[in-house]
Amino acid sequence: MNPAIVYVEVNEASLQHYRESFDFTNMPRGWLKTYETMSEFERSRWFVERFKCLKSPLYLAGSVAE
Repeated sequence: MNPAIVYVEVNEASLQHYRESFDFTNMPRGWLKTYETMSEFERSRWFVERFKCLKSPLYLAGSVAE
C-alpha cells in the first residue's frame, strides 16, 4: 500500500517569519551540533519540512511513517 502524498502549500512570508522567530534554546545540544554542520540548503530544507509538519497533521503523519 502506497502512502498518500500530502501537498502543503508554503506561504513564503509565513515561513520567513517562522524561521526568524525560531527559538533554538529548546533544541537538544546534539541536534544543535548537527545543525551547525549543515549547509545553508540543508538548513532551509529542514525549516521547510518542519514548517509543513506544523501546518498539516496529515503531512506530519506521513513524515513519521517514513
